[in-house]
Amino acid sequence: MARIIIAGILSAAVNIACLPAWAEGEPDKDERYNAETMLRLCQGKMKEDPDLQSMVCTFRLQGLMTVMIENCMSRADGYDPALILTASPAPSRGALKQAFVNYVEDHPAEWGDPWHIVAAKAASSAFPCEVEGQ
Repeated sequence: MARIIIAGILSAAVNIACLPAWAEGEPDKDERYNAETMLRLCQGKMKEDPDLQSMVCTFRLQGLMTVMIENCMSRADGYDPALILTASPAPSRGALKQAFVNYVEDHPAEWGDPWHIVAAKAASSAFPCEVEGQ
């Protein structure tokens, strides 16, 4: 559990510290955090350092996924979180990132939506919550 908390804190710190440095110009906050911007980060198309951009994408998705996995596991304890906020673990970081990219590319009408809402839809679709005994 401590590892999950540390990963979440690290993810949040990297996101807060790094994303504005890669944004082209000075976009509004809404533009900076929409699904299209995250798609570009995940594809390494923001500026000159695709590896760092990809890392920011991965950390953001992992942070969200950590919460979604915990929500899924809470179902075994009798809690009933919204299914869009639950997911089973992805087989790999690459699979998680690819699931997000595929979902966003298949749903261009959602490109202007907040990235975390679109990412939750992508993760819950690609890795539906499966709890033992349910």
